[in-house]
Amino acid sequence: MKIIFVLILLCCMFIANSCKDSSTDSSGNQTADFTQIDYEASFSVNGNSILYIHSDIDFELTGIKLKDFQTGTDSLLIGGSARTPELSPDLRYIIYSISNLLYKAKLNGDSQQVLRGSGINLYPKWDFTGNRILFADVERNSSDAGIRIINSDGSGSLLLESNASFPYWISDDRIVFFKIVYDNFGNESGDSIIAQNIDGSGRNLIHILQGESHVKNSFLNHYNGEFIFCSTDSRGYSYIYKLNTSGNIIKLTETQGWSPAVSKTDGRIIYTNRNTGNGRLWEMDINGNGKNQITF
Repeated sequence: MKIIFVLILLCCMFIANSCKDSSTDSSGNQTADFTQIDYEASFSVNGNSILYIHSDIDFELTGIKLKDFQTGTDSLLIGGSARTPELSPDLRYIIYSISNLLYKAKLNGDSQQVLRGSGINLYPKWDFTGNRILFADVERNSSDAGIRIINSDGSGSLLLESNASFPYWISDDRIVFFKIVYDNFGNESGDSIIAQNIDGSGRNLIHILQGESHVKNSFLNHYNGEFIFCSTDSRGYSYIYKLNTSGNIIKLTETQGWSPAVSKTDGRIIYTNRNTGNGRLWEMDINGNGKNQITF
């Protein structure tokens, strides 16, 4: 009887800790209380579906889910503690991270292949042709860490930029990413948004994000000359922002927001409403209007 009681108690503790998380988030900062169930969504090229990570807070299997907006179906593709999935342009393959390794698999989850087996590999992004993949190795104190590019078969891994993360394709040969900014004492003090060509030419500093509202910045997106991203403030709270074409930063969420993804077809944004008690995926337009919950 005592054993049964202990098991019930442990289950209750697990649920409570999962619902309210005050641990370290993927940006490396100590976070305020939040709920996170569905997160790290990415759009298909046509905008008709998304991949996202679903947690096991409600005792469903953790893993990568596919939500099809046309059919209304929501299906599990890959089981396990996966991260940052993305669908290939031809809708045949997915890339994602499990246990820090970069994986590729068919859309049904078959034929899993390790594309990179060292480092801590996250935030992969297919190019427009499906032949190359950008990703970030975020392993600290490693000479291999930074923005990397790799062929879709796993060959030709190349470091493009150190001390950088959250890469995004602007065009076939031009990318944008966050690069860490350091103060005079060598401490991290924010991030710069930098755009450049794959060969390193045409480098352009877009903006520097610093201050109490932008201590750590993540999940960078680009749409029609504007940049959408997430910033964690000095309290550990995270919100979704937009840097518009005039260079103004606009706050798009008043509740906590996390891991925004932007549709290339219409600028629709999907993000995690991280407020305590929610933690599901929501959508809004490029200006932060029409907020609506889409996973339950």
